[in-house]
Amino acid sequence: MQPDHHKPERLLRLPAVLTRIPYKRSRFLALVREGVFPRPVKLGPRAVAWPESQIDVVVERIPLLHLSPLRVIATFCRECFVGPAKACTAKSCVFWPYRRGTIPDGSSRELVKVIKEYCAGCLPEENPSGCSAGGEYRGLPPCPCWPFRMGRNPYIGPEVQEKRRQHALGQLNLLGSQALFAPGLDATPPA
Repeated sequence: MQPDHHKPERLLRLPAVLTRIPYKRSRFLALVREGVFPRPVKLGPRAVAWPESQIDVVVERIPLLHLSPLRVIATFCRECFVGPAKACTAKSCVFWPYRRGTIPDGSSRELVKVIKEYCAGCLPEENPSGCSAGGEYRGLPPCPCWPFRMGRNPYIGPEVQEKRRQHALGQLNLLGSQALFAPGLDATPPA
């Protein structure tokens, strides 16, 4: 009798998936919608599950998932060019100015858009949402840029984005009023 080498894929229901990841239910489901985690397999009219192997691939990448866009670029550059970042000579690469993990003067501060630009050059004929470099791809480790390939930060939800926007607007209003009534200016406050 020969051993069975083709074991069926184990499927995990949502509670089992949540025990393996550092996210709550709502955040996990949002990451599924955004393509960070795989879509579930339908088991019936009201039941779904996730293939264990696909969840394991993403769980292995979780330390990379929480990097800022700048750290993602620096990590990518270290993997691309084995050696000191200052020795990289690929000046035509969109990541080259950021290879040391800093944003040089005159460079774009919109790093998520810079990553999207790189991804568009990597897969010009494909839709970035279908990029398979998030898992092991052609024997290579997962691409650290993959979560940002759509041009947005998947780890900042709409509530946080709105909160940051409101804070920035508040800061602008505060700066505007301080500049208008700063000591030493000959402006008088309006009545």
